Amino acid sequence: MYTPGLCQDDDGPYRGKYIGKLNSYHHQVSGNVYAVDDWTLLLTEFSYDGNGADTFFWAGAANRPGPQGFIVPDINGKTNVLERYLNKDFTLVLPEKKKITDIKWFAIYDIWSQNTFGDIYIPEEFEPPTVQKNLFANRKSQ
Repeated sequence: MYTPGLCQDDDGPYRGKYIGKLNSYHHQVSGNVYAVDDWTLLLTEFSYDGNGADTFFWAGAANRPGPQGFIVPDINGKTNVLERYLNKDFTLVLPEKKKITDIKWFAIYDIWSQNTFGDIYIPEEFEPPTVQKNLFANRKSQ
C-alpha cells in the first residue's frame, strides 16, 4: 500500500512521490498520481472511457480546475483530444518548463463543456523528489 508523501514502495520499482488518487466525477476516470521529478507526473492504473467531446490532461494554478488552465501533452507528447485509457501506467511531462510546484491541480478536463471529469490537488508546500540516479541505492537491504 502506498502512503502519501513517501517516495518509495519497498515492494516495487521506484515510482516517485505519491500525490494521491484521482477524484472521479465522470467518464470512469480513476488512477494514482506520483511526482517523478519537478516536471514529470506518473499516472498508474489510469482509466478514462474516452467519451468526452474535447477532453485533455489539464493543469493550472487557479484555485480549482477551469478554463484558465493549460494542456499537458499526452503519453505521446501530443496535445490531441484524449482517447480511451484502461488501467494504463505512463508518465506525462509538463509543458514549457512548468514545474509541479507551479500548479495547484491536475485534471482530466473537457474544454468545450468546461467539466472536470477527474482531478487531484497538489498539496501546499509539496516538494517533488530529486531525480534518481541509482534507483537501487536507496533501497533497504533485506
